[in-house]
Amino acid sequence: MSAVAEPLASAASQPALSWPTDGSKAAIGADGYGVLASNTNETPIPTASIAKVITALSVLRQKPLNVGQQGPTLTLTEADVQSYRDYLAQDGSVTLVAAGEQITEYQVLQAMLLPSANNMADTLAVWAFGSMQAYHTFATSYVKQLGLAHTTIGPDASGLSPLTTSTPSDLVQLGIIAMRQPIIAEIVHQKSATIPTAGTIYNNNRMLGTNGVNGLKTGYSDQALGCILFAANYSPEPGTNFTLVGVIMGAKTLGQAFSSGATLLQSAKNNFAKEQVVQKGQALGSVYVPWLRTSVPLFAHESLSAVVWNHGITPADVHITPITDAVAKNTPIGTATFTSGTTHFEVPVSVGQAIAKPMTWWRILHW
Repeated sequence: MSAVAEPLASAASQPALSWPTDGSKAAIGADGYGVLASNTNETPIPTASIAKVITALSVLRQKPLNVGQQGPTLTLTEADVQSYRDYLAQDGSVTLVAAGEQITEYQVLQAMLLPSANNMADTLAVWAFGSMQAYHTFATSYVKQLGLAHTTIGPDASGLSPLTTSTPSDLVQLGIIAMRQPIIAEIVHQKSATIPTAGTIYNNNRMLGTNGVNGLKTGYSDQALGCILFAANYSPEPGTNFTLVGVIMGAKTLGQAFSSGATLLQSAKNNFAKEQVVQKGQALGSVYVPWLRTSVPLFAHESLSAVVWNHGITPADVHITPITDAVAKNTPIGTATFTSGTTHFEVPVSVGQAIAKPMTWWRILHW
């Protein structure tokens, strides 16, 4: 049997968000809610070093690490030293290396994600996949598997090439995925680290440690300008905790990206609130009982409150278990699912009146 739910009114409107004022592109989302809002038409533009998040995810798919592991040791070669020189000549972000240097996979990830070393991104990709072309092939397929339909991988693993492009919404989804990866989440939360040859390296993310920010990745190039993909831990209510993810692309400076990101983050937090999703006894539709030739009303069996974004709750989707026997009044016979973003909330659904057992003759004819 099926039930038709009565629409639940939603007060959702355009959220009050503080978008960048310098023309840069931005989006905001949250784990469990998906992409919540964007200020752009989502035309792909260069990502700069935010691309290194894709590199990290790809490498960890190919060469997995568990928390607490350093992973295999790489022996750097003259080719890695030349990569350092080449990126230095392009005024790219680099970390000093030496031929014969012994460095672990984890330490290379740190060098790539904290000071944003372009040379270490390429070194890691070639080590994990055998060649830059093999990395490119894998990463191109991988971003599509992740649902990043508007993201294109350029010829390097660092993001310095302007041919690595994406959109704010794609990058918010990327950030949500990345913060679920324990190694990445651990590294991007570090303010500094010590690695061979280079010594102490520092995290470029100046948003880190403010307003709950616990990651994620900065970027800057002549074509992409200032970019920041940020993640923040947020607890709007006791016992409720999730990760907010936002992005600023194309800011005039990296400092402006940080400032715009901080303002957007705070305004996004103001759009979450704990609200009554459904009240006990609230009508949620009806179910047709064929042997009675009538519909029986359905009601919420209990109340439910939840943290929602911008007051937005979809109408209930009601599912009823098959009824084959007598059912007493107020007995749960299914569930109603409410949705805010990509988060689902369920409450039991009960009948508003007793349902008599089907008559013998009816069962013989219909079962």
